[in-house]
Amino acid sequence: MVRRRLPAAVLCGVSLGITGCASPAEPAPTSSAWAAHASQDYTYELASSCGERGGIGTFVVTVVDGKITAIEGQSFESSSTLIAVTPTIDDLIDRIQDPTSGAKDVTYDPVTGVPTWVEFDPDPRAVDDESCYAVRSYTPTP
Repeated sequence: MVRRRLPAAVLCGVSLGITGCASPAEPAPTSSAWAAHASQDYTYELASSCGERGGIGTFVVTVVDGKITAIEGQSFESSSTLIAVTPTIDDLIDRIQDPTSGAKDVTYDPVTGVPTWVEFDPDPRAVDDESCYAVRSYTPTP
């Protein structure tokens, strides 16, 4: 699939009504929102795409005590392999804040601070090293 890439400034301008944007060089504008809403126990839907790597697909992920305990969805990988390559929301935020990750076009839910879209391209000269993630339906669990 070919994605048309727009500059982050354009995407942020278009999406400010529903999300906040940040480049990896600056802190996430919603870090305080995530700190207020973060839970160690939650479920979320993760759509993983881009690049040539494992873990491509759409999954419902269950996190307990900050660790992935279950993944539901179709994949060629075993569940243990998927768990190893699937990020938690904290993992995504940590990677976004890492200046070497190549994070770009990041959007956040303005209420929860959950990153709703991020594309990582650690080496723009390399082919197929990208990874893209869309996060939906973040739900803390009791």
